[in-house]
Amino acid sequence: MLSSKIKEVQQVIARTKERVDSASHDELITILSNYEEELRSQIEDLSYQQQLIDEHEQFYASMFHEAPIGILIIDQTTNINDFNYRASTIFGKSNIKDQSFIGVLISAFRKNEDTYPWVLDLNHNSQDKGLILQRKTDSRWFEFKQSVVDNKRTIITISQVEDPQIRQEAEQAIQANINKSMFLANMSHELRTPMHAIRSFVKLALKVLDEGKLDKAKNYLSNVDISSERLLVLLNELLDLSKLEAGQTKITKTTVKLSDLIVPVLKELKELAHAKGITIEDQTTDAWIDVDHQQIYRVILNLVSNAIKYSPEHTFIQIRTHFDYGNVVVEVLDQGYGIPRGEHELIFKKFEQSSTTNTGAGGTGLGLAISKQIVELHGGRIWVDSPPEDRNLGSSFKFSVKGTE
Repeated sequence: MLSSKIKEVQQVIARTKERVDSASHDELITILSNYEEELRSQIEDLSYQQQLIDEHEQFYASMFHEAPIGILIIDQTTNINDFNYRASTIFGKSNIKDQSFIGVLISAFRKNEDTYPWVLDLNHNSQDKGLILQRKTDSRWFEFKQSVVDNKRTIITISQVEDPQIRQEAEQAIQANINKSMFLANMSHELRTPMHAIRSFVKLALKVLDEGKLDKAKNYLSNVDISSERLLVLLNELLDLSKLEAGQTKITKTTVKLSDLIVPVLKELKELAHAKGITIEDQTTDAWIDVDHQQIYRVILNLVSNAIKYSPEHTFIQIRTHFDYGNVVVEVLDQGYGIPRGEHELIFKKFEQSSTTNTGAGGTGLGLAISKQIVELHGGRIWVDSPPEDRNLGSSFKFSVKGTE
């Protein structure tokens, strides 16, 4: 299992870091040589896992093309990037790739007052809004539904209206398979990047140690430590998210004063904000909430650290609260670049970042997914408004949990 392999890699790194701290020069060379061998073995195992992922992708591709409903993949310009066999039979054309979706649609179906607004709304994650049209050739009715899978592509499913239950189950199964495949591919990439960096720096360190260049060796080992830390953070977040999704995370609720969570977060992130000249304004009011202290602390920490990470220098971040029918809403506002409307739900998925914040600023792409799971485990919800209602720039991340009297 990939999860057990992740734990093994984590143990290798932890053991090696403990031994390096107290090692002599000769012992260091031996440790690094052994470390390289262990990592090579782990990378070979991860390569095997990648092979399994490739096989899964081939399987999902087969399911895509043989699915009983029509499936189109549309790009940002609403051109058709890919389609399955069922879609081609619905439109009565053998090849519709690279053609305009609206052109193909209008040529095969009778348009109505919803046709053009629905097409114009493509790439905006209108998952619950369907379009039902009648085919010209035989007057059969088909429903078109769209689902944004990333910031560049939209999936459109096409099915006959006669049996909506079967249609819905097929859509959910296909979407689940696509999401699983994308997750596995992203996870493999994220794991291999720091692993390869570690291996390369270990090799360089061994080389310069043999040449007696200790300063260079220390520099390379420093890079090993940075990559190891990145890998450990990723592994821990993957394991935490897996436990949350599997329902294995237990929460212990206590009545907590909200300020007892926010003040420590601001202290922890003070230096990070100061380095960018960012001012954080705590505008929260006294409120008591019934939550798991550590878990909700993690949510607030993630939202505020994200606001700092993706905000321009010398800007302001505000933390506000208000009450909403027995719930306490916590809001983190920034003056950053904002989140496009079509990505408001996307960014809460695993390994996903907004097109406006995917700038190499760091992060695993798991923080918001973990925060969403934690908040929902408390019976609350988390969302983003961008731009906020009272501003014309930036983002407002909010979550709500049950308040106490």
